[in-house]
Amino acid sequence: TLYQARYSLAMLLDKTGQTRLGVEQLLKAVEQSPNNSMMYYDLGVLYARLNQYEQAVKYSRLAAELSPKFAEAHNNQAYALAHLHRYK
Repeated sequence: TLYQARYSLAMLLDKTGQTRLGVEQLLKAVEQSPNNSMMYYDLGVLYARLNQYEQAVKYSRLAAELSPKFAEAHNNQAYALAHLHRYK
């Protein structure tokens, strides 16, 4: 499906150092499949790579809300919060 193609393209763009373009594609993929926790998680990871920690928190939290047992989503959210000095 189209969202899977966008997701794959986003990950490829990130791997080739074009993380901002990857985020753009991933945001479009999320629009097409809004309940996919893995894509929200990856958005959190990519935003953290761009040092955009507020966005990283937001998308990691959404991933964790959709899949409460998704430990990596909780971990990425904590990582981003730590960079924002929000330790509570």
